[in-house]
Parts: sequence; C-alpha cells; structure tokens
Amino acid sequence: MPMGSQNDQRMESLRRYVTCPVCNVSFHPGQVKRTITSFTCPECGELLHYQTGWFAYVWFFLCLYGVPGLLYYLGYRNLKLILVAVAAAPLTFWFGVLIQSLVVPARAQQKLKYGDSGLHLTDKPKRREDIGPTS
Repeated sequence: MPMGSQNDQRMESLRRYVTCPVCNVSFHPGQVKRTITSFTCPECGELLHYQTGWFAYVWFFLCLYGVPGLLYYLGYRNLKLILVAVAAAPLTFWFGVLIQSLVVPARAQQKLKYGDSGLHLTDKPKRREDIGPTS
C-alpha cells in the first residue's frame, strides 16, 4: 500500500473522532456502544449524541423552496415540475449533508433526558481525580 494512502486513511479516521464534553476524551464513536441516535463515552460512560448545527435547517429550507423555484426558472412546468422537484429536492438535501459531513468534523454533546433543559448553571460535570488544576 502506498505511503500516501496510509496517511489519507489515518487523517480520515482522526477526522471522525469526537471529544466527550464531560471528560475531554477523544474517541471514535463507531467503536463504542451505540443506539440509533446516541452513543456512550468509553471513559466516563456519559450518554452522547451528535450536535446538530444550523446548516441542516438552512439547507432543508433551501432545498424545499429553492429547488422547485430553480426548476421552474429552468422551464419545468405542471406535472413535470412536481415530479422532478419531488425527486431532486431530497437528493439535493442528502448530497449537501454528505458534503458537509465530509468537510466539517462531527461534534458530540450530552444527550438530555426528556424534560431536561440543559441549562444547569450550578451543576458541574464530574472531573477525573488524576487531572489536577491547570494553574
């Protein structure tokens, strides 16, 4: 195997690593216990899920309204417009999300239980005892 492809594979695997927001351990989420929407940190056992950003919401809006508008501008009308838009809008959405996932690294956040707001100013995450203060 050429040296360049080994470096490419190493960079690809490092890009997929996420960092636990509680204990700051970096790990590959494919190598830990997973459910459909979440995974656990191998160090502290915290339940995590991927952080959703604003890109997917904006991209969804653009695909939902922009693709049919563009197709209308390109000359598609009536039933043909509807059929092509129904096929093109989801494909454009998933293609954009795929490109975004390849460019922007994934970030993990704590998975909240039903009813939790996530705003706990007095609660502090548990710190590991083997890491001292940094002052």
